[in-house]
Amino acid sequence: MRVVFVRHGQQRAGELDGGLTSAGHRMVGETAQWLAAHQVVPDLCLHTPTTRTRQTADGLLEGHAGVRRMEVSSQPETLAEWLDLVRAWQPRLGDHGVLLLVGHHPTLGLLLHAFGPPPEPVPTGNLAAALVLDRVFTGSWVISAAWPGRAG
Repeated sequence: MRVVFVRHGQQRAGELDGGLTSAGHRMVGETAQWLAAHQVVPDLCLHTPTTRTRQTADGLLEGHAGVRRMEVSSQPETLAEWLDLVRAWQPRLGDHGVLLLVGHHPTLGLLLHAFGPPPEPVPTGNLAAALVLDRVFTGSWVISAAWPGRAG
């Protein structure tokens, strides 16, 4: 199984649940191109219930009409909560399924700390950054590819 985490693109300033700026949409487009170049095609996309993650998921899934999407009720805040979410979907996706998670800054740091270092540096404050985690034969997760995104 493969898990791809993408942090949302740049949001409009001064709004509690602001959507993406035009720069944020461009960032997401760059991340989508990077995912395509790495032949990462999700089977399922889960995103948090914010406008910026929903719009990021929209941009990442453009051209992938068959991908199932679901909104998770809240942002998982701990590594254990994210892993529980992945474990819950693993039986449905199987060993070769790709799960796309669209979330926020804290998760990027959690994943980098738990499974890093990535093959390329990824500053935790960057927007539209992506991590590709693969499950290896031992059952553990490793970061196999990383896109640094853009500084906010």
